Amino acid sequence: MSDDPVRIVEPADRGAVLVCFDTTARLAFTVLSRLTAGDSARALDLLVDTYAYLDRTARRTGWSDVDPRWVVDAAHRVYAAMSTTPGADAGAEIGAVAALTVAERVALSLHLVERRTLDEVAAVLDGTADEAAAAVQSGSTRLIATEIVQGATAVDVIRRGEIWFDDSMRSHARRAVGNGWASADAPAAKNLSMLATSAPIVGAMRLPVTPFATKQPEHFAEAAEFTRTRRSRWTVVGAGLGIAAVLVALAVWVMPSSDGETDEAASLPSATNATSTSTKTTATDTTDSTNDTLVVDPATGKPTGGVTTDDPTAMSDPTEVAGFFLDPVPAGFLADGAGPAGLRGDPLNWFELWTTPDVARTAGRWFAVLTIDSSEASRPTPLTTTARRVDLGGNSALVDVTADGVMDLFAEFPGRQQIRFESFGLSADELVQLASATTFGPDNRPSYGPDTHDVVDGLDLRASRATTQSVLELQIVSGGGEGTRAQYQSADGSQFFTILTSPQVENDLVIASLITPDSRDVAAQFAPNRTIDIGGRTVHVGSLATPFKTAPADANFNYVEWHEGDSTVLLVGLVDLPTLLDAVPVARLATADEWHEVLVAPRPDIAQQPNGDDPGAQPTPQVILGENTTAAGDRLSVSLAGGATISLIVNEQRASDPAATSSGRYDQFEDSLAIDLDPEHPLITLDTIHATIAVVVFDEPPAATAVRYTIGANQPIDVLINPLIGTTLYGAAFSFSEYDDCKVSLIDDAGNVIRTLSS
Repeated sequence: MSDDPVRIVEPADRGAVLVCFDTTARLAFTVLSRLTAGDSARALDLLVDTYAYLDRTARRTGWSDVDPRWVVDAAHRVYAAMSTTPGADAGAEIGAVAALTVAERVALSLHLVERRTLDEVAAVLDGTADEAAAAVQSGSTRLIATEIVQGATAVDVIRRGEIWFDDSMRSHARRAVGNGWASADAPAAKNLSMLATSAPIVGAMRLPVTPFATKQPEHFAEAAEFTRTRRSRWTVVGAGLGIAAVLVALAVWVMPSSDGETDEAASLPSATNATSTSTKTTATDTTDSTNDTLVVDPATGKPTGGVTTDDPTAMSDPTEVAGFFLDPVPAGFLADGAGPAGLRGDPLNWFELWTTPDVARTAGRWFAVLTIDSSEASRPTPLTTTARRVDLGGNSALVDVTADGVMDLFAEFPGRQQIRFESFGLSADELVQLASATTFGPDNRPSYGPDTHDVVDGLDLRASRATTQSVLELQIVSGGGEGTRAQYQSADGSQFFTILTSPQVENDLVIASLITPDSRDVAAQFAPNRTIDIGGRTVHVGSLATPFKTAPADANFNYVEWHEGDSTVLLVGLVDLPTLLDAVPVARLATADEWHEVLVAPRPDIAQQPNGDDPGAQPTPQVILGENTTAAGDRLSVSLAGGATISLIVNEQRASDPAATSSGRYDQFEDSLAIDLDPEHPLITLDTIHATIAVVVFDEPPAATAVRYTIGANQPIDVLINPLIGTTLYGAAFSFSEYDDCKVSLIDDAGNVIRTLSS
């Protein structure tokens, strides 16, 4: 997203309003979903109202410069003006934010999340700074009083309503903006008149009575530093997320969704309503009854400047570009929708692959690198016991090695830029040297310093391109995923897969063979080249699993991929590999009529999988083993949960980064890891990207009463050993950000060392 203002030069310049929508809608929706406490339907309605407000402002003034800061203010103003009571559908709101007044929500969002001054908050709410301060104070107090997550801040709580703005939401809102913004009879236009004609009272504060149109022109061009909003792919309704990052990202492409989803499912595009922006969008001017049709470039989703008077209902749907489908549908599966595939928006990240000529996943030398824009920054990597934190020239990185010997490195830089490496044939020192010397160009294209010549010597550049993907393994989706998809799901809802048809990209099968491991389905191994011939098609086979992106233990996220004509065809999903191989012979390119039938076919009635909750089950015992703030200012809490599986739960609250707005980073995350106890080695060491966690767990009452942690030359810190009530488990934990060695000892009541532990 560009920081430059979008210039609307004339009231009738509808194309500029759509361009503004394309540029800023994700930011506005993030704000509105936050204010509506996760009520996505209401946030979408208010999103359309926000751009109707923008259009009305442009019409009144004849011009306007709209930058991201203006859009944030506009979204807050529209929410305040159209929400005289909290949420029209209170049942759709989540968490403690649902209990706040409108004024408290606006004040907290602007002051705590957007970091606006109290005077600026007062200006949006058309009140005084004292009234704004009172709303911030009362809202914060109410949030913390009702919030059940220990250690959560008001910012953490209010941001849990933020929802990923997926393609189906974008298409729905864009059509509504294009078709209805200028209509005098449109509900949005009528309701927005209250911004100029009324001043409803909420608590002690008056809501805005004056639209931006009556303010001085300088207001529109106000300079403000802006960091793009993060792209969270799910609604954060609680601290813990049980699905690993790659599964969530992949689900955007392949996972079917159902009506009335909640929680994580609410962010996934529905197979029946996920559509791309039409090539023509109708817009009606209040001063002209002629229905002009705005021509939009399908490649960019932006207006071309041309206008026709064709009837849009007579045009073919541009989403009906025929793709591959299965004919017949495999036994035990049902066709579950189809549509376009691909992430919309500009490719902000950069992918490269360097290899020797004789390369294979575990042969020769190669490395793949993905540089990730700060607005695309992904969630911190899931916990493992094998990843280790290293100092990357003043920045922190995690290094790990997969079961087949491929090395992974993940690093985060100031301002939330991230980089991911995957390599084979390079030592850990060489990989760290390479990552330390990597710099980001203006388009996030990586370049490597002169100190890396020995590392890259003999390697050829096989791929270098901008990408919309922020997950390294998803580079298997050829062409950035632009193309089509057809989805299939088992009748019991336990398995699903998708067939994606995309334009070929140079060396795409080579990329897939290197950055993904062999299938974890041991019934099918295709060494050494991971290919098999099926019906004249040479099919590449693999899975999606690395230490940083682990699937559930019983999941098989497999894929098969091949070239056909000028397309790359990818079958991928949560299904065993033989099922995918059986589907290859029946995959074929649909005719236009066949594809249309697939698109309009009703969704089948598929059983919903039980969520595993037993209303009569007793809650899993849990206890905090340790909670402290590291030298870097990050706060970590480590808990132990007992039951059928013993797990460690790590809650990490990152210190504020002055180089990024709150909207641009994850201030808090939580992850869990199942552990196996070893009475002889009770010390378990875990590394996150910014901290090391040393946990001691016993399966019976220990002789020691505390654990003493000594970090380098620092003073020792004693942590009491806590029992997990209802079990025989005991433990203690401590977290630190230093790169020094940690000495861990068991001590008795008198402070005497009983035993020194090693992991």
